[in-house]
Amino acid sequence: MAIGGFAIKLQVSSLPVQLGTMIGFARAGRGAVLSYAWDGVQSRIWNEVEEPERNGVVFPRQGSPASAYADFRDTVIARSRRYMDMRIDEAHAELREFGKFEQIGVREPLRFARQLIEARDLGIVSESAALTMLASAAKLFEEEGLDVVMARTKSGINRKLVGGLAGVAGVASLAIGSYMLSVSAPGIALVVLGIAAITYGASRLLENRARQEEPPVDDM
Repeated sequence: MAIGGFAIKLQVSSLPVQLGTMIGFARAGRGAVLSYAWDGVQSRIWNEVEEPERNGVVFPRQGSPASAYADFRDTVIARSRRYMDMRIDEAHAELREFGKFEQIGVREPLRFARQLIEARDLGIVSESAALTMLASAAKLFEEEGLDVVMARTKSGINRKLVGGLAGVAGVASLAIGSYMLSVSAPGIALVVLGIAAITYGASRLLENRARQEEPPVDDM
């Protein structure tokens, strides 16, 4: 972007924001919904994608068949994948160096893990990039301890949500387990399976706390 003859580079959005933007774009149908999602991709991601990848990508004209919108969406996702993988690699390096989720713009670690799984399923990021980040996140969960992770998770989180995240963690563990069979890296399994145990423990912890906070019932 140039202002007054000077080139100004806009600040890059955080990784969770970019993942959320791409997930919203991948879920969009066509017409106005897809157009709105495309605006988000252009402002938060596409400006950072290398120029050769952007060449020839044009939003479908009004009245185009559904297949044209699907092809456009698939093309944008495919051409953004290398950049998104690079962003995950950068965030992964920072996470390993500083050991803090906040360093990579993550305020809700459990939600971030869920984003990574969905982004991988939608083809937004490659499987290897997503699983590598999930493994490091699981290790950090163990190092920080449950109470610290929960304290950094958005206030107001409820037992039902945490319980649901335990299922998401289970899916992540299965996916990573399958990946490990192909690369012969069984040591990662013990680390990643910790996600399921931690999230399940979190749900039980919150449930117990809720019960303790309930007012006593007087005997009639």
